[in-house]
Amino acid sequence: MSTYKAIFGKTIKHLSSDPDNSTYEGQIWYNTTEGKFKTVVATGAWSSSSSQTALREGGCAVMGTSTAGLICGGSSPSVPYTNKTEEYNGLGWSAGGNLGTGRSAYGGAGTQTAGLTAGGYNGSNLTLSESYNGTSWSEGPDINTARRGHSSCGTQTAALLIGGYTTTTVNTVEEYDGSSWTTVTAMPTAIVSGGAAGIQTSAIQMAGTPPGSTSFEYDGTNWTTGGSLTTARSQGGYAGTTQDSAIAISGETPPGPKTVNCEQYDGSSWSEIANVSTAGNPSGNSPGGSTLTAFFSGGQSRPLATEEYNFTANTITAAAWASGGPLNNATRGGAGIGTRDAAVAAGGI
Repeated sequence: MSTYKAIFGKTIKHLSSDPDNSTYEGQIWYNTTEGKFKTVVATGAWSSSSSQTALREGGCAVMGTSTAGLICGGSSPSVPYTNKTEEYNGLGWSAGGNLGTGRSAYGGAGTQTAGLTAGGYNGSNLTLSESYNGTSWSEGPDINTARRGHSSCGTQTAALLIGGYTTTTVNTVEEYDGSSWTTVTAMPTAIVSGGAAGIQTSAIQMAGTPPGSTSFEYDGTNWTTGGSLTTARSQGGYAGTTQDSAIAISGETPPGPKTVNCEQYDGSSWSEIANVSTAGNPSGNSPGGSTLTAFFSGGQSRPLATEEYNFTANTITAAAWASGGPLNNATRGGAGIGTRDAAVAAGGI
């Protein structure tokens, strides 16, 4: 007779309480307190949400969360470098304060009430940064190197700006402390139109042009090579809270088609998750949210579309039979109808 250990190479763990759902997905354990076998069933799915009000095909950054998001700037055929801002509440979009300078292909970080933009392009590469307080934008200190198509992540007062394009693709990195930008350790490889996620001291840079699969992790001082995506891409959307928890959403794959593929990173490897319904490439800037709840909005082929991602993990208790009350008279060949708590047994011999 085969055993769980023979099949999977390990014994079933005995635990006095249920572990964190996300770390035990797909595993089985025995809860010694309850005397029951348990496992975790996890699901993730994208669903359509309300469309943006302003057309923007690319170059726009999304900040915040799936219930308090922010999108600004970007480009469209009719307005190459818009300054329009929209706020998202999880149900729909409404107008916010305009950027001081319209731009596309810039970096974004922060939240709906504490947002940050830096660099970008509006006919030439920009050094401008602006901060958002939930109502209006104000100009902040310039970044050190004018660039576009860079990646960014972090918060309004602790942001990270990575790579991009000046007159060539670069690997330079800058950190922001809320008052000034400082050039720090360069990334191992020059990349443009990639994405980033996490915070200033625990960040991950993913993909880029030419469409690549490499990711790099940053600890606030040094860069190390991380796991490779299963699908190489550039542009697209990226989200996550740290270098060990990120997702890559859609984008372009060689030699140019857009992909609906989405992947999740656990700190060492990438695995495919639910696909978006419509592929897009919003110029490599991050969507809002985490690996559990995120939203993806804008981009070529889907200039107004918004989709939300929700990941759920539920602890399941193994089913088991238990004895009930005996019949008044022993029979065989009879029939039963009803429910578990209200049944009738009839006939038999």
